[in-house]
Amino acid sequence: MGALSETAIATGALALARRLREDVWVGIEVSPLFGYLRNRLPLPDPLSGMLAQTKYTLRGPGIQGMVGLTWLPHDLVSLGLGVRTPGAVWLDGSTEYAGGRRDVDLVIHMPTQVFAGSTLHVAERFDVSVAARWTDSSRFGRSDIEFAAVSLPLVPDAKDEWRTGIAAIFAARDDITVRGGVDYATAIVGDAGASPLLFDSDDVKIHAGAWYRLGSWTLHLTGGYQFEGETGVAPGEALVLPGRYSNRGGIVLFGVEYRL
Repeated sequence: MGALSETAIATGALALARRLREDVWVGIEVSPLFGYLRNRLPLPDPLSGMLAQTKYTLRGPGIQGMVGLTWLPHDLVSLGLGVRTPGAVWLDGSTEYAGGRRDVDLVIHMPTQVFAGSTLHVAERFDVSVAARWTDSSRFGRSDIEFAAVSLPLVPDAKDEWRTGIAAIFAARDDITVRGGVDYATAIVGDAGASPLLFDSDDVKIHAGAWYRLGSWTLHLTGGYQFEGETGVAPGEALVLPGRYSNRGGIVLFGVEYRL
């Protein structure tokens, strides 16, 4: 009897920015969210006492926000700081369980994030950036999937994440800019929370992309790859199954920006 888990959160952010003085900018963002979760997992059936395949699909809206500040202390250096506020996504659905149709509810507690970075203008059309981010991802541990008398944590043994990275940016033309970089992040899911449905490891990602300016519009496209990461779970720590878990995969991001 197999297990499957799919999770996705889509957003369409609305952002506004203002120049406070010659060397300082501030921006705010409101991010409506839409969440999707599909799980297939074996759970004990209270009527028969046997394991039964439980299936449910959850959907629902959410909200989150962000504020950021950019400062230019020198013509060749810029510093940035951003804070993403806590948020939530409210999902619901239903499933067949214990001989009847049961409502399934989940509130995903979206974490606070703090970003900091700096960009150095190395040469005409060429910049180098470094950045760090802390995510209060242990907050995911407060998100429980609830139905009937069953309560399942969305992310058992959730940990805070630290991410650092470096990128190079080259303005190939006045209207086309390309970039590439690499970053490293710590695991969000601890060994005690690893299962066939959910696991994580420290990871290294590479990425490359470009943006194209057309008047007030800018189109962004980025592709990347996460190298394979592994984590080993000892029998005494395992939530479900001990062993060695690994993950890797591709990344595609697309965005549209309009300058007022």
